[in-house]
Amino acid sequence: MKDSIAQRKQVTNPSESFVLERLNGIPNVSQALAVNEENDVNGMLHKAGGYTSAIFFTSDLVDTAANYIEDGDSIEKGTDGGGCIEVFETEEDAQKRDTYLSAFDGSGMLCSGSHKVVGTVIIRTSNYLTATQQNDITTNIMNSLIALK
Repeated sequence: MKDSIAQRKQVTNPSESFVLERLNGIPNVSQALAVNEENDVNGMLHKAGGYTSAIFFTSDLVDTAANYIEDGDSIEKGTDGGGCIEVFETEEDAQKRDTYLSAFDGSGMLCSGSHKVVGTVIIRTSNYLTATQQNDITTNIMNSLIALK
């Protein structure tokens, strides 16, 4: 029970630095960068109901050239280049965002990839990954975020 409470606390509005540290060393996840208010493509950072941090990452499993993903860092490539971790203040805000993302599931070019809520965190992965790759990366990130060290 004590471990479960500690794990829950780790995925309840974790700090940007905590998420960046936990993304380090996850297989097929690289170049994790946090957005700021100037480069936040969604314009949600620190706004009411928006995320408290968003960290984009790339994955070597995504063929960026074949999928016409622009060159640049992980923020410029966006979720398509690998994925994103969005951190919210409350579970309600995370659930609202997840519901919004669900509206695009299976909608071709607008599909935002996979997304899973863990506490107040949404783990998003690229639509250009296979379902197995999405699941593996999501599971690895979730396990890293809840690992007690």
